Amino acid sequence: MTVLHAHFHLRNQQAFQRLLDASRAQAQASANASNAPTLSSSAGKSWTRPTALSNTAAATVDANARDHLGRTVLHLACSTPAHDTSALEYMKLLLAHPRIDVNLPDAESRWTPLHRALYEGNLPAWCVAPIFSAYFRLIDMVVIVSCSCSVQILIFQ
Repeated sequence: MTVLHAHFHLRNQQAFQRLLDASRAQAQASANASNAPTLSSSAGKSWTRPTALSNTAAATVDANARDHLGRTVLHLACSTPAHDTSALEYMKLLLAHPRIDVNLPDAESRWTPLHRALYEGNLPAWCVAPIFSAYFRLIDMVVIVSCSCSVQILIFQ
């Protein structure tokens, strides 16, 4: 179980968000560093040595990490019943991450997080996912289009 999975299960949203923010900052810094060459004035010496207080765990956080059943934290958040509103906040945090892959299937049934949200009947997660991410597979979009009439009836009646 990864650190993100543990914080999700414990519902420690503050630590969860801190890990994702550090991972997001590292992803942006590596993208900026690869685009622009920098000149070093340190003559080959490193002045930033890791200490016991430095957060090395944040550097290794993978938003797409899987548990022993092949589920990502996004799978778990989408599988949570709709009455647990905290899972929707975790889902929004994950979908805002630049390296999240919303099309990763789980190992059990080869379902994406959107499939799990539909199976669980988690309509809030099902409605939020396509808004935050435009990278769902075509088959997921067909499910959304074919189910949109029934969802509108459920929402507006």
